Amino acid sequence: MIGVGGVIRNHAGAWIAGFQINLNVCAILDAEAWTLFHGLKLASKLHISCLEIESDSAILVQLMNCSNLSSHPLGSLLGGCSSMMTEMDDVKLYHIFREANMTADSLAKCSIFNELGLIIFKDPPVHAIPAYLDDLAAVTRARRTGSCFSLWSLFFCFGSLLIPSCNQKKSLQSQFTLSLLSSSTLVPLANSNITWFF
Repeated sequence: MIGVGGVIRNHAGAWIAGFQINLNVCAILDAEAWTLFHGLKLASKLHISCLEIESDSAILVQLMNCSNLSSHPLGSLLGGCSSMMTEMDDVKLYHIFREANMTADSLAKCSIFNELGLIIFKDPPVHAIPAYLDDLAAVTRARRTGSCFSLWSLFFCFGSLLIPSCNQKKSLQSQFTLSLLSSSTLVPLANSNITWFF
């Protein structure tokens, strides 16, 4: 199952709105595109015209920077996102690591336990409050990088990269930030002994 989540914050990192969606089963890139679509739709509904968008999908960010999406299977959906972005005064789209915004990650992870569809939060939901408070306090998190092939090399090559929370890297030029993340879980297929990872 795939769930996605997003949070819109003001320049100080305060909660404006959040959402989570249980998408059931789909491709990861499809989920990322739908997350962007619903995040932009929510921002538009809130009359937000200056927006920094953060996504943990580098592929989505690259696709959105392409000039011609018409031949891509998600071209229609991504074109709709592009249209919403052009209607805003100032929009920037960035790739971030998941650890840079644990609030959106928390929303995405919990979405798979709800019914299918969209849930919008005017206030932080209980399950996202610890991550939200950490993000507000600019808690730095470690991200594992690199790979190792032996116990000997484990100590030397398995490093970490410190990721600042979203509140530490805010630009003063944009009024709001929309952070988008997806989460997936193992799903046993009906009438099958095979478990797929989405």
